[in-house]
Amino acid sequence: MYFFNGQIADVQIYNIDLSASQIQTLYNKGIGGISVLPANTVGAWALNGNAIDTSGNGNDGTAYSVAYPYLLSSPPTAQCQASASAG
Repeated sequence: MYFFNGQIADVQIYNIDLSASQIQTLYNKGIGGISVLPANTVGAWALNGNAIDTSGNGNDGTAYSVAYPYLLSSPPTAQCQASASAG
């Protein structure tokens, strides 16, 4: 098991490489932004109070020792550890 000691929000995993412009589009959309290529999205987790996969693929996770002290329009302010397993 691996642990990350930092801040993570809006995780999206794709089954292809994204171009620089696609990455820029994701950045501009901000936290909770919709996937740039929905058909190629393996999983998407806004991490805005849960670890539910919003891609529609059902790769829900379980968050452990996670604090969600921010709104979607603000950057995360707390450190967290999370673990999720794809189903």
